[in-house]
Amino acid sequence: MMKYIKILAPLLVALFCTSACSVKNDTLNVMGYNYLFGVGTEKDYAKAVECFRIAAEDGHAGAQNHLAYCYDNGFGVEQDYVEAVRLYKLSADQGFALAQNNLGYSYLFGQGVEQNYERAVELFRLAIAQNDLDAQINLAYCYENGLGVEHNIEEAVRLYKLAAEQNDPAAQNNLGVCYEKGKGVEQDYAEAVRLYKLSAEQGYSRAQSNLGSCYYFGYGGLEQNYAEAVRLYKLAAEQNDPVAQSNLGVCYEDGLGVEQNIEEAIRLYKLAAEQGDEGSIARLEELKKNQDEN
Repeated sequence: MMKYIKILAPLLVALFCTSACSVKNDTLNVMGYNYLFGVGTEKDYAKAVECFRIAAEDGHAGAQNHLAYCYDNGFGVEQDYVEAVRLYKLSADQGFALAQNNLGYSYLFGQGVEQNYERAVELFRLAIAQNDLDAQINLAYCYENGLGVEHNIEEAVRLYKLAAEQNDPAAQNNLGVCYEKGKGVEQDYAEAVRLYKLSAEQGYSRAQSNLGSCYYFGYGGLEQNYAEAVRLYKLAAEQNDPVAQSNLGVCYEDGLGVEQNIEEAIRLYKLAAEQGDEGSIARLEELKKNQDEN
């Protein structure tokens, strides 16, 4: 049941725009950002969208990227990947690095646009030329999996290391997976644990889940500790991480680190299954079969 899934860095947004933007649009973009993330004010997605839309329609690259992000995630608007891609393109065409990365992400997964790995790689490279860390991680993922480029795990590790050295939590986690699995580097559980801890301390859900599994199995120099595994799984599950939800479900099902609770296990499996977690789907089928037989 326990497993690891490498994920890309999340789509991120930028606060500032190019120097050609007016002060008015800069201000609207900052106001929208504050409403979107609750900086100095309560979160208000509708107000964020209103601010971004005014500036975006006036050609503000940062606001176009922000508004696209809202459509990408359904913040203040109905989720619309196609509209998100349209706006990312407008921003990316102005050379806005974060929009280039986000558009590349859309091409990578075919969200709102036909899947095109080569175009995704091209966009990640454009963003990397402007020192975008997330694009660097996404390109590493492409090298790791041979998407749009020839498979090259050594190059993936090199890129993960560069980003991890800059304290990027996604890169630290993904590099930790490489050390854990011995992919592109000599297998080193202790180094994997070290990297997971660095990432988990920044609240990165997949690293919290991975570190939880290190405690669950007791490797990488860690003493087996089901209670600590449960604590970490809960932190990640609260961020809707499907692997953590599934792993926490196992703990509840088996009564490891927590009092046995089959109903809670089923609830967690369902949450993970809704996100396509195959292990959870299998556990739900097995539990249903057992109930039917009894």
